[in-house]
Amino acid sequence: MLIGDFGLSERFDPSCNAIEARPGTLHYSAPETFIGGVMVNGPELDVWSAGVVLYVMMRGRYPFWGKSDRETMTAISMHEPEWPSKHFPPDAVDLLKRMLRKSPYQRISIAAIKRHPFVRDEIAAQTKAIAASSALERKRQQMLRQMLLVP
Repeated sequence: MLIGDFGLSERFDPSCNAIEARPGTLHYSAPETFIGGVMVNGPELDVWSAGVVLYVMMRGRYPFWGKSDRETMTAISMHEPEWPSKHFPPDAVDLLKRMLRKSPYQRISIAAIKRHPFVRDEIAAQTKAIAASSALERKRQQMLRQMLLVP
């Protein structure tokens, strides 16, 4: 699955120290985007936002929330999300905690995300499910053909 929000995106320039404005939706914004004078650029921002997307997909709500923009920014900058076990298996919590670290320098890299057991096991499970689904579909079609050929 690919997710993009290109309406508010900016081109990544490694030689640039910061973006001009804080693009994006507040709930997906990394804490460093609220601090003046801090370098705000690079894949660390994408890792944070992807962590928020994954959290929302698994829980059905944002990890950081407030009644106002200021409260939401405070929650993003100062608080930790809740991790109810009915929504998050332990390996997902481990990955999300690494993705949602407050410091961009301590956040997990994209390469490490790809190697993380939650991602690796989930991809394997989905691949098996697709293969099983395809095999069942082939069997179903074969049975339908046989039924149509029988007088």
